[in-house]
Amino acid sequence: MSLIITGSSGFIGSNLCSLLKKKNIKFIGIDKKNNSYIKLSKFYKFDLNNVKKIEKIVKNNKVKNLIHLAAIPGFVKCHKNPKKAFQDNIKVTFNLLLLAKKYNFKKIIFASSFSVDKFLENPSIYGLTKFTCENICKTFAKNYGLNITIVKISNAFGPYSLHKDSAIHSFLKASINGKKLKIHNTGKQKRDFIFVAQVVEIIYKILKSKKFSQKVPISTNKFTSILEIKKMIDLISGKHNKPQFIKTPVGYDDK
Repeated sequence: MSLIITGSSGFIGSNLCSLLKKKNIKFIGIDKKNNSYIKLSKFYKFDLNNVKKIEKIVKNNKVKNLIHLAAIPGFVKCHKNPKKAFQDNIKVTFNLLLLAKKYNFKKIIFASSFSVDKFLENPSIYGLTKFTCENICKTFAKNYGLNITIVKISNAFGPYSLHKDSAIHSFLKASINGKKLKIHNTGKQKRDFIFVAQVVEIIYKILKSKKFSQKVPISTNKFTSILEIKKMIDLISGKHNKPQFIKTPVGYDDK
């Protein structure tokens, strides 16, 4: 299978690459940083804004499938650097779809977020980039006949996450290191948490499936408050981890 995975060194990317290696599926990983967790047999380290380099890889490897995971993740990073968020999230996606059109890709999977659903009520730079990319995908699919599936992923957690600062990951690291668990607002806000193995298994099934779906939600439809997560980590760690309630960063929805 002539497949490219962008963002192959990231959290979901690492878990997906691990799964595909077990399934003996060949792929090319692209990321601007090396993978700290697993070794890939075919990997290119460069910035995806380098369109000429991507096209050379596509052409030389006769690529026909794309899983696009690469993006600046999270509300805070995008809020602090909106120009970089535009370049890395929106511009890169647009350029990849232009290549997909030019080289007649068979299947494209684009990773989006449930933050898009609340974007109009609670605008953020991160939400804007994902909202825009979803609409770019829909436009290319309708006007150029590209087979694009948008996967909307809820709050994933699991292995290959030492670099992550989302709630569960940051709580676990804080607990291990004897630090306070930083909680936005009251902590009563609820989230849909999903184990990353479930996420990548669904992406794998979409990749292998002969059926086409334009949008696939990847979630549990079960909601757990941040305070409940704190209690679970107390139980698992055998500690009474001290909370530190902090102001919610701009862009987050703490309702």
